Amino acid sequence: MKRILIYINNLSIDVVIGALMSSLFASRITGVQPEISFWVIFVLAVWVVYSADHLVDALRLKNHAHTHRHRFHFRHFRLLSVLVTVAAITSVSMAV
Repeated sequence: MKRILIYINNLSIDVVIGALMSSLFASRITGVQPEISFWVIFVLAVWVVYSADHLVDALRLKNHAHTHRHRFHFRHFRLLSVLVTVAAITSVSMAV
């Protein structure tokens, strides 16, 4: 279980969930009900921004990364770069 929580944190999924919950709360209190595509785009966009930032940091720091998250992003740089690119393209294409 602890390992799963570490992956959730390293991949910023906890941040995405927090942003989603905040947006759902705002949607509920304002009475606005966005389409499902909005939520998909929103979740992908939040994840892309956070992950891209971690990838840039990991690339800049390389082997001198101080946090577990930066080391994780440095070790898995190629895979995460592909996933971020696919998520970015998906969210932009859905928004257009």
